Amino acid sequence: MPIYQFSTLLARKMVCNRITRHLRDFLWQGGKNNLGKMHLVNWNITKISKADGGLQFRDPQVANLVLGGKILWKIIANKMHWVSQHLRRKYLSGSGPRSLEEGNIPRETPIWNLYKEALPSFLSMLYWILGNGEKICLWEDKIMGKVELNTIAELEGICN
Repeated sequence: MPIYQFSTLLARKMVCNRITRHLRDFLWQGGKNNLGKMHLVNWNITKISKADGGLQFRDPQVANLVLGGKILWKIIANKMHWVSQHLRRKYLSGSGPRSLEEGNIPRETPIWNLYKEALPSFLSMLYWILGNGEKICLWEDKIMGKVELNTIAELEGICN
């Protein structure tokens, strides 16, 4: 699988479908007189983890977005790395997690298209663990995996 390209570029659906086709052909093509082999297992079962009885084949589209999310995490978590500094300077307005949503991109770039696609899933899994409270916005940030306080109907109007 072209891992490096998947971590830096948003793969087209056609490319992901072609990779999936090659994975399927690896399992089910050939046989007697080069005829297709009998499908003894559903394709969705091959994607299940080995511990649960599958073959752990990865969906190329999901892998592409996960690798994009991994780079987003490195941008936030490893602020001293030169790649993180460069990407933050080029695409983001700040250095914290909130700056991901406020990215100021003057033109579309291939690398940012991947991050933009991966961003909703990435942000849905991102949350704060309370420390000294200096960097946290109590009403707008998820705290320890829970929902944001400003989305709870019972709390509406408390800040006004």
